[in-house]
Amino acid sequence: MVGRTSNYQQGNNGEDYNRSNYYSLYAQDSWRVSSQLNINYGIRWEPYLPERFKGTLPEVEHFNMGLFLKGVKSTVFPNAPAGLMFNGDPSMPGAASNADPLGFGGDNQQ
Repeated sequence: MVGRTSNYQQGNNGEDYNRSNYYSLYAQDSWRVSSQLNINYGIRWEPYLPERFKGTLPEVEHFNMGLFLKGVKSTVFPNAPAGLMFNGDPSMPGAASNADPLGFGGDNQQ
């Protein structure tokens, strides 16, 4: 401990206006088995929904609930959860794609 600096990091303040929705569901119950035994139990559901940007930064990833319900996965990162798209995926908003914008799977080229 001589007071010599071993590490220094500097960066911007990162004001990118991230937004996210948080949904959860919890249910519990108790069951009186006998006068000396009471069982309490419950279940919790907390899905991970990624953040979205409100600011001027370009989107790095985009979550689409419709694609999640269809089980569509990213072609850029195949191990990512269904519905989570990245730059380079045809379903990423703003990507040039031949996919039908209504999700019917048709070809839009004439």
